[in-house]
Amino acid sequence: MKIDIINKFVSLLLECHQFTGDERYEDELLFEFLDPTYYDFLDENNFTYTKVSEGAILSLGNLPFNIYFNEPHFYEEIVNADDDKNFLIINFKGESIYFDSASKIIFSDGKIKNDSFFLDNIKAYKLFFKYITSSIGIADYVNELDKELVFYSSTKGIFTIKYNLAFPEPIFEENLLPFYEKLIKELEAFDFKLFFISEIINMLQSEKYEDRIYKLFLKSREIYDAAKRNYELKLSGFDFNKLRNDLNIQKEKYLTSLREILKDISKQVIGVPISVIVAVFAAVKIDDLQTAIVITIIFFFFILYQLSLEFYILSDLNEIQSDFNSDIDIISREKSFNETDVDSIKNIVIGKIQRIKLILRLVLTITYIVSLSYFILIALKYNWCMICSTIIYFVLVLISTFLTIKQKQ
Repeated sequence: MKIDIINKFVSLLLECHQFTGDERYEDELLFEFLDPTYYDFLDENNFTYTKVSEGAILSLGNLPFNIYFNEPHFYEEIVNADDDKNFLIINFKGESIYFDSASKIIFSDGKIKNDSFFLDNIKAYKLFFKYITSSIGIADYVNELDKELVFYSSTKGIFTIKYNLAFPEPIFEENLLPFYEKLIKELEAFDFKLFFISEIINMLQSEKYEDRIYKLFLKSREIYDAAKRNYELKLSGFDFNKLRNDLNIQKEKYLTSLREILKDISKQVIGVPISVIVAVFAAVKIDDLQTAIVITIIFFFFILYQLSLEFYILSDLNEIQSDFNSDIDIISREKSFNETDVDSIKNIVIGKIQRIKLILRLVLTITYIVSLSYFILIALKYNWCMICSTIIYFVLVLISTFLTIKQKQ
């Protein structure tokens, strides 16, 4: 059908039907005609319709092309459509899209749409969709009643993908058809299919149930690359179990170091309050000013030692985190380890480090507070010493701040 006729039909549809682009009609569409010449147009171009008092009812099934009213309607219906039949999308991103199967040309608002892989990618999506939902596809079981792909994993249990949702938006800048044809061909190898399924579960398990089919299309190349890499490693005799053991050994090494640091922090938490209580008791009970000054000086150096120790622990934590990131990057880069497994280990260790840092900062805060409390008590008992006590405390804060800045560098 000529493009000028299609343009006229779309204009007529928009004018006479007051079409908004959101409706869908399965069999018939009412044209509320105001101009008798519209009937002449339908007759001249062999459109089948029934004349009624309101206008004309157009039979959609008798049109020489498939008609889709908007993008969601198109994506949901195109999978079962005949590849060789023309189609019209009334509202596709604000434009009307018409495909002429004879010339293999796409028209957008009546103009030829050049340099587009729209059709090839729609064909690619249909090809892959029909494959994965078939009995010989990738799923262990296809639940046609609930429209689900069901996978059984020995380590992760049952994994399902709902498959009656729309395709992702077609890509216009890249032809995906060769990739999907190659992917389906390679999935004929049973061992590769196992790796591909494993990567599907790894990469989609965190996605929402209703989004998984959409994400499967979007991530299919990423899933393929990961599966291909692991499959080739398997063919070369690569020992995945040994690699996983290496990674777990690295994890345990760093977790052991973190446990030791946590023990040191626990000692700090217990030691500081006890020391403060003893110092306060001694300073308050002893009326001799010289003795109180000596106790205060000793307490000052004790707090300084405690703060230095805590900052030293914080420095160790940063060093452990840096070493861990370096080691884990080497493992993942040189041995092509599964990225999901690496991220899992990283989350465990880095999460542990961050929690210990939080505890350590809490201990530092407690140390500041209890030391300030001590100096306030001394100042209250020996009023003339208040300035001296304040100066000492500020010196303590300045030293601690200096250590903090140095530690961050």
